[in-house]
Amino acid sequence: MDRALEIVTDNGWAVEVFLIVLVTAAARYVAKILFDRLARKLEQTHNIYDDALLVNPEPGPAPA
Repeated sequence: MDRALEIVTDNGWAVEVFLIVLVTAAARYVAKILFDRLARKLEQTHNIYDDALLVNPEPGPAPA
């Protein structure tokens, strides 16, 4: 246990990077679940404007 604590204190930056990556991955996972649920709800509506919220636009030149 003392050795593990020594490694963590010596390499504090690595622990910070790991925690940042972990929190970012968790936030992305939660956002994906929420957007997937929202997309399923929006598919049930007949309003075409709400579909624009989650649909990727066609690739093409940017408007001038």
